[in-house]
Amino acid sequence: MGRGAVNPWEAPLPILTQEQLQTIWRAAGSRRRAERTDGDTIPAGSRNEALTSLAGTMRRRGMNEQAIEAALIVVNDTQCEEPLDEREVRRIARSVARYGVDDPASAVAPQEPGGEPMSRAEYLRSRLMPLSEWALRPEPEVGWVMGPFVVRGERTIIAGPTGHGKSLFSLALARAIASGRGMLRYTQVTQGPVLVVDAEMGERSVRKRIDELGLQEESDIHYWCLPDGILFDRDEELALLEEAVTRIKPVAVIADPLFKMHSGDPSDNQHAVEVMRGLDRLRVEHDFALVIVAHMRKAMQTAKGQKPELALDDIMGAGSWLFGAEIIMAVQRAGGRSTWLHTWKHRDGAFTADGEPWEWGEGMKSMVTFTPEGVWQWADSVVVEKEEFEGGMSVPDAIIEVLKAESGTWMNSTDITAKTGRHSKRIANALSRLLKDHPDQPIERRKVGTSYHYRWMEGNRYRPVEDELDL
Repeated sequence: MGRGAVNPWEAPLPILTQEQLQTIWRAAGSRRRAERTDGDTIPAGSRNEALTSLAGTMRRRGMNEQAIEAALIVVNDTQCEEPLDEREVRRIARSVARYGVDDPASAVAPQEPGGEPMSRAEYLRSRLMPLSEWALRPEPEVGWVMGPFVVRGERTIIAGPTGHGKSLFSLALARAIASGRGMLRYTQVTQGPVLVVDAEMGERSVRKRIDELGLQEESDIHYWCLPDGILFDRDEELALLEEAVTRIKPVAVIADPLFKMHSGDPSDNQHAVEVMRGLDRLRVEHDFALVIVAHMRKAMQTAKGQKPELALDDIMGAGSWLFGAEIIMAVQRAGGRSTWLHTWKHRDGAFTADGEPWEWGEGMKSMVTFTPEGVWQWADSVVVEKEEFEGGMSVPDAIIEVLKAESGTWMNSTDITAKTGRHSKRIANALSRLLKDHPDQPIERRKVGTSYHYRWMEGNRYRPVEDELDL
């Protein structure tokens, strides 16, 4: 090469328009269609991997999203055995273009914490191993954002009838996270920005809510007021959400309400899967907790003219809206400033309160109250069952009745369970809460071996007896 000559491999790439790129790629595609063998065809099971890998290569060479998209569309049309939906191709281009030109994470799948970037195929292969090897891996940390209600990287559904306090409760969660103060005695909080996407309330209602809850100085709650709705089943509007998430970097995103965030039939399972796939992708890639507020169907009247107990199946729309949600809850106004808090699903299996195990599940609910300033508190009778709402006796009251009947006699939880006829775990949970929240009750406790025994001592204030007895 003569002196002063430019090495063609080091020369800068020319900037091409999208139309020029499409012309080049379509011409190349036409030639390849005429010449390709079976080995050139991208089979149906490898389309995403192949297109993502190609997109990563183009991104590392400096191509922008529009150029990557144009190229992928041509390759998808000309080389895929069964072309992907064009929306999926655009999603791949948009996802890869988020990374920097020199970022080796271009075209990679999720990776192990602290590990090297890997292709999607490598990532999928790495997740296959014997259970004995899984057992040796360190336990992943739980990304608590607000107690057990909101967890980083997971999806929470908060449902409830119209006007029962869903939005108020979700905004209380936002304040608890943004302030770092927590709520309902939960102190496991990751303080950080919260993005609230409100597709229901107008500006006037939002201003009223700000004044009512004293949020005038709250700069870490970013409020997106969209009373006409936003449609996350449209790529361009989902991209706007991703743009907001990228800029704000929230630890939690609250979307309220679900039915105003898509344009399809809410009873269509396939449509629900597609909408949630886009939102779930964002929560995983951007590592935020996703909280979705959903409405219940209109409740029918019972024979006695009362509304029936809320159930998971009463949430509006197809069941697919709930698939993949780690936590599903509901709020139901009980009267005045009291609200039933139902929990129907928690993938980890249990909540904890003040370090005490607390079993929640279908058929379990608790009473909470809220002040005019929107501060939520547990009511005195914390854990209750369906019977109480229907006029029966609560678990704490049943325990007190049994202990009173056997006044002065030591009884363990097994004895109390047998006499009350209630579930053993509910008895254990209620005993813990009863002793902690009602120290005025004349209940005495002592440890015998590995278990606790209790007795009713009329006229005596509760005091724990911690001396272990070798009986």
